[in-house]
Amino acid sequence: MTALEDQTVYIVGAGIVGICSAIYLQNAGRRVIVIDGSQPGSGASFGNGGMLSVDSFSPMAMPGMVRNVPKWLADPLGPLALRPSYLPKVAPWLLRWIAASRMSVVRSSAQALRSLNSQSMILYRELLGDVVFRDLITAQGSLQVWESEAVSKSQRVAASLRAEFGVEAENLTGDQCRDLVPELSPNVLRGIYFPRNGHTTSPSQLIQALVKRFHESGGKILQERVLRIVPNGDGGAILWTEIDNHVAKTLIVAAGAYANELLAPINVSLPLEAERGYHINAIASFAPRMPILHPDFGIGVTPMSEGVRIAGTVELSGVRSPADEKRADALLLRASSLFPAQEILIGRRWVGSRPSLPRSVPVIGQLPGVGRLYAAVGHGHYGMMAAPATGKLLAEIVTGQPPSVDPEQFSFQRAWQI
Repeated sequence: MTALEDQTVYIVGAGIVGICSAIYLQNAGRRVIVIDGSQPGSGASFGNGGMLSVDSFSPMAMPGMVRNVPKWLADPLGPLALRPSYLPKVAPWLLRWIAASRMSVVRSSAQALRSLNSQSMILYRELLGDVVFRDLITAQGSLQVWESEAVSKSQRVAASLRAEFGVEAENLTGDQCRDLVPELSPNVLRGIYFPRNGHTTSPSQLIQALVKRFHESGGKILQERVLRIVPNGDGGAILWTEIDNHVAKTLIVAAGAYANELLAPINVSLPLEAERGYHINAIASFAPRMPILHPDFGIGVTPMSEGVRIAGTVELSGVRSPADEKRADALLLRASSLFPAQEILIGRRWVGSRPSLPRSVPVIGQLPGVGRLYAAVGHGHYGMMAAPATGKLLAEIVTGQPPSVDPEQFSFQRAWQI
């Protein structure tokens, strides 16, 4: 093996996490080859809500949240759907998710997520440069709204953690929410404004801008579907694709919800589940000035260059089951309720799978079994936000640089410890 081959890093997965990791590894002097069977930036990276919430850090499993599950499942328009046939398979993950809602776990998970998400804007500017950053990312803040004055246990915990972490947030009345976003329903009774949060006006253009930078720096993307990862006996692995074999001295798996399928042949498994989400790109008579998140509806509404994106909900059904267009259409009904005086029409439906771990904290670092096998997997709802800090930390781990954040928070072993 030549010196160049020994310094080459292969990354399986050309989503936002894989591409950010590739650029940071390039910056560290490595030659990088990215492999993906789909176009770069497709999948969850394409279809997400575009929010770059630097002051968001709450894991999905929060104290008291499990009490809401029966109500959510009983509501055909609710934020959670579970296909009965999938229950036996998802049950172990659900039990871990419930265990992860203990306050001690929530605090450590929130600290880990905070260390990634809080860097989002700074690092995207670093990756994109000032001009492209200003074209694709805006910091107008974000707004969470509720149609009830009752404050749940999980909301009280989130408020306590915000105070602990020094997060800037402003509690608003319903009228104050409408001062910020006049189109909001009169049913909105309260909200929280996060002035430091922002969003991208186009997730797809953001990823393509990063891909362009990667290519301009000598990076290579192979559009090949990886069928199998086979250890080759010298600490590396052989990637079997549908058209070739690639010898990877150093390998990173950033394959999102499909990671376990690739890792199974080498007897490595993560407590990973696919949280299927939907979006509609709406043709609307308005565009809110900032992203709006309605936690009780499980939707986010984001102004984008191609219209208003309404995204969200969680469906537990695996990565291979057929899409349910009713879940996408439910987003339109919820958005119409949130903005009752506005005309909102479906322009495009989309479905994709978020790679989620019970703690909501991704695995970033070395995996057992193969000497130089690493993962950047399990970002759930925070992939777009956490991708730059993930790529930076992973490059530091792979190249032996001092880590910018504590890597132990994101270890393979920690993902299994609840």
